[in-house]
Amino acid sequence: MVNEAGVALILFSSLRYLEGLRNRITALRIFAKDIPDASHDEGRDQVLRSRQWGRQNTSENWENNAGHFLVIFSVQ
Repeated sequence: MVNEAGVALILFSSLRYLEGLRNRITALRIFAKDIPDASHDEGRDQVLRSRQWGRQNTSENWENNAGHFLVIFSVQ
């Protein structure tokens, strides 16, 4: 399912731009694939949690939000 921003991106972008964006997103996914596991193993998430921001700076936030979005974008 594509939201309004996704529709606008598709309608007002060239195919060349969208293909380049997809390639950059794929490269980011490959780069970041093992980082959340390493963060869990090393205990970095505990250090990054804060009262003000909660879990926003943690690998858990990446897995629940950014990572999921990138997978969806890459598939479509």
